[in-house]
Amino acid sequence: MDIKVPNSWLRKLLDTKATPKEIAKYLSLCGPSIERTKQTDDDDHIYNVEVTTNRVDTASILGIAREAATILPRFGIKANLKENKLDGTKYKFVKKTKYLTAIVDPKLCSRFTAVLIKNVTVKETPKEIRSLLEKVDVRPINNIVDVSNYIMHELGQPVHTFDYDKIESGKMILRESKKGELIKTLDGKKFKLDGGDIVIEDGSGNIIDLCGIMGGEASSIDD
Repeated sequence: MDIKVPNSWLRKLLDTKATPKEIAKYLSLCGPSIERTKQTDDDDHIYNVEVTTNRVDTASILGIAREAATILPRFGIKANLKENKLDGTKYKFVKKTKYLTAIVDPKLCSRFTAVLIKNVTVKETPKEIRSLLEKVDVRPINNIVDVSNYIMHELGQPVHTFDYDKIESGKMILRESKKGELIKTLDGKKFKLDGGDIVIEDGSGNIIDLCGIMGGEASSIDD
């Protein structure tokens, strides 16, 4: 698969004076193949990077930055990863909460985490973040949805936000879909599932997520 990496976003994580041409050349020689580089109207550069199935660790801005920090010095170009303020941060996880019952088939998903965020205000995302998302072909929606997409592209960690009030009975069940089940996705399209897809249903039996592909409209973040 190919991913898009804006040069401006890459340099938020990578400290180097290498030119976009040098980054594309040397990464292609030793690591992820840069299929092409396109200059944008705002003088940014977009790298189209081919990610092979055995290198999913490079399917993010951080993954490419990590590769560049290792490869560029081999060609006499200084490069370092910038400090990640999240490194070393510890979080306390619990198996059960009062606000959510999560039933997950471990054969389908070995690690499932969730957090409830309260007292948020839905509004437009800052222009800089919207611009970066558009450069990786993600349509900005609102600050809540956009920050989850931003995290996913920057760190390679899949994240999805649900409207908690729309999850019936505060219950999420991750399972395989049954043949013929229906889901209406965030883009307003309806799909009849073939069966065997990984989905999440809520306490009423509604499918609220087609995991790893697109969220369901039933639990979308609206105004």
